[in-house]
Amino acid sequence: MSGTPDAVSVGAPPSLRKSSITAVDLPQLGEGKFLTVIGKKFAGFSEAAGGGAASANSEHHQPRLLLQSVEHSGGTGSQGSGGFLIDLTTRIYSNTANLWSKVDSSITVQLPSYPADGIRVPYGWYHLRTGANAQFSDSLIIQAGPPKPSAAPTGLTPNPGTVSSTTILWSWNAVAAPLDGYNIYSATNGIILGTAPVSAAPSFLQTALAPNTTALIMVAAYTLSGDGPLALSSTFYSLSTVPINISISEVAADRVTLSWDANNNASGTVYEISDSTDNFVANFSTPIPTVLQITSHSVVVDSLRFNTTYYFRLRAFNGFGLPSSFSAVVSTMTRAPISAITATAQSPSVIQWNWPDPGGVSLYNIYNATNGALIGTSNSNVYNDVNLSTNSMRSVIVAAVTMAEGPLTHSPTIYTLAATPALVSPALVSVSTGGVGVVWAAGGNPLGTRYELVASFAGVALSTVTTASFAGQISGIEPPATVLDLAVRALNGDGIPSGFLALGRISTLANPPINLRVLGTTPNSISVAWDANNNSSSATYQVTYSSDGFISNISTPLAFSALSNQTALVISGLMTGTTYAIRVAAQNADGALTAFSNSITTAPFNGGVAVGSVGGPVIANQDTTLTGTLGDGRVVSLRVAANAFPSNTFITISSITIPPSPCGTLGTSIGVSLTPAPTLQPVGPIYLNLSYTNAQLGGAAASQAALMRVDASGRCVPLKTTVDTAAKTLTAQLNHLSQFQVVQVAPASTLDSALIFPNPFYPSRGQGFVTFSALPAAARVRLFTSRGELIFEDVANASGLLTWNGTNKSGRNAASGIYMAVIEAGGSKQIFKVAVLR
Repeated sequence: MSGTPDAVSVGAPPSLRKSSITAVDLPQLGEGKFLTVIGKKFAGFSEAAGGGAASANSEHHQPRLLLQSVEHSGGTGSQGSGGFLIDLTTRIYSNTANLWSKVDSSITVQLPSYPADGIRVPYGWYHLRTGANAQFSDSLIIQAGPPKPSAAPTGLTPNPGTVSSTTILWSWNAVAAPLDGYNIYSATNGIILGTAPVSAAPSFLQTALAPNTTALIMVAAYTLSGDGPLALSSTFYSLSTVPINISISEVAADRVTLSWDANNNASGTVYEISDSTDNFVANFSTPIPTVLQITSHSVVVDSLRFNTTYYFRLRAFNGFGLPSSFSAVVSTMTRAPISAITATAQSPSVIQWNWPDPGGVSLYNIYNATNGALIGTSNSNVYNDVNLSTNSMRSVIVAAVTMAEGPLTHSPTIYTLAATPALVSPALVSVSTGGVGVVWAAGGNPLGTRYELVASFAGVALSTVTTASFAGQISGIEPPATVLDLAVRALNGDGIPSGFLALGRISTLANPPINLRVLGTTPNSISVAWDANNNSSSATYQVTYSSDGFISNISTPLAFSALSNQTALVISGLMTGTTYAIRVAAQNADGALTAFSNSITTAPFNGGVAVGSVGGPVIANQDTTLTGTLGDGRVVSLRVAANAFPSNTFITISSITIPPSPCGTLGTSIGVSLTPAPTLQPVGPIYLNLSYTNAQLGGAAASQAALMRVDASGRCVPLKTTVDTAAKTLTAQLNHLSQFQVVQVAPASTLDSALIFPNPFYPSRGQGFVTFSALPAAARVRLFTSRGELIFEDVANASGLLTWNGTNKSGRNAASGIYMAVIEAGGSKQIFKVAVLR
């Protein structure tokens, strides 16, 4: 099959005689199959052609169709050599479907079959050529062989039970015949990994994998003609290897650090750590699960119990979450930690350290945190640090010892207590109205110790001064004369105070009183007041007066000994009409005196009457009280109700000289006279109060003392008298002004001598009341109207006296008429008539 002239003609145009093949319709040639060849110029032409039919053109020998085996394409004997030909030309003409009108571009022939044709087309590769005009076309390489498998394998999957760290056994469903076996390729780079024979349960063992690496393959059934469709597996992983060389690099109170070798596992391999307190017999947990995605080769396992033996093991997981076997077990004991060290300064030389006991501790080592020196050991969680300096800084480091010394724990810094300061004498060095100055000694405290000076009273701090010296000044104390309890204490470096050193109680100085003034006078008294001048309530005052300018006649109505903080005083018992000078001074609680206040001068006013008497106006329509001290020292008081006199008058009260006694041998030395000007008599009740002494009563019982009025005829008329033995006063109701004497009135023993006067009773004449006298003590008196209506009821006093003011039980004036007086005493009764004429 030499080259054609057209192919080597230099500069010749494309050949018009050479045929060419563009396509065939069979992927593989097979015995007895029809082969259609598509191309052009299959029929050919030449100048020798006569153009006639049949034999007229037979000289051309075209078209032709040849199969030429490729060198060593197969076969036996001469068939295995290059040049083995099969001429299919005659089959062109035996196929009636090859019409001349179409044969130039399409030729269909039936391939020989054995043994029918006695010709075998061996399996192999062939050159397919057409020929015309004594030239052959370029060849088209075509294969002769069995058909390729038509379907891809299904169910391609690894068998998990056969997966290891370096191998994976893949299996799939068998593909229907024809096939000669299976080709397995790497899906990553397409390299063939191996083959698998035809089997009812085909499989392939992939080897030489790295631990925990991806495995992705393709599988195709094949025949001699080649591979069928490819099947792609899902991604799978080889198993991880067991981690090795497990070690514990660090041990703390509640955590350990584990490290290991990957044992050729791929980067990104996930590890799981489990622990146990009984070597995985029954009690174990997984503190580092796979969900944490730990891919490093070291991890901290925390939240462990203190002072406990733990066992640890690991395993690796491949990308599909399949675990390796567990690693070797390693174990250790966690340390006993020291936490929350607290300290209490016990004294100036002792600090007590405390910490929680974690349990299982043999002993504790205590170190000086400043220089790291061991200062002691303790079998408990308490340690007394002794022989320390006063108010000195200290901190320690504590470690628990079990099988070994545990972690070191630092304490906070603390100071020993400061010592109580020492007393010096005198401690109080200055005092003013607003403060005091004090001093003290260090008491063993080092220089730089701060001291707290406190001024207080009744437990309430009034002022606090902090200083680093041994002296302090309390200032700004208000008001003056404030009592202060002074104490000082030392503060250690943590601000914890020592005990107080009491420096004593002192009062700031008082201010002198100011603005002494007269508030008013009476016939026997002067009322004065003054301002405290901002002094506190602990300041006390003394008032003195004098009638000779404080030369020799000096009296003290209010003395410092009374410890009075009042700022007003009524000076009583003064002589009427005498001029007095008055002054006041103050002192603080410590007795430090101030200067005197301003001095004032005034005299008690007695209404302008003679010295020793008391007088004053009585306004008819007003309540009036006249009070004073008579010349004999007796205090008198006259109380006049409004409208007791028909018009205004002036009443003078004077002492009378007794003896002689106007009222006989029963009279006492107590006597007064009441003189109105103009001369008027009361039309309503008035009351006279007199002071007395037991000596003035002549030793008689005070309960039987009564005031008697001496009338113009010299007769003594008894008045109902009330005796206050505690205040030593006698009070009597008067209905007439004249001389009066206190007498001893003994009650009657019977009703036989009973007297009722005035009777008839004329209220309109100013008689004021009806007197029942000479009655037994506590005699019962009742008054009835003529119709038997009770209008009055009372009992006689200890002197047998009783008065009735002419009113009924409702307080209204009794009408004019005759009333029945029923008097009962000692089991006897008498009835009297009392006339009221208005």
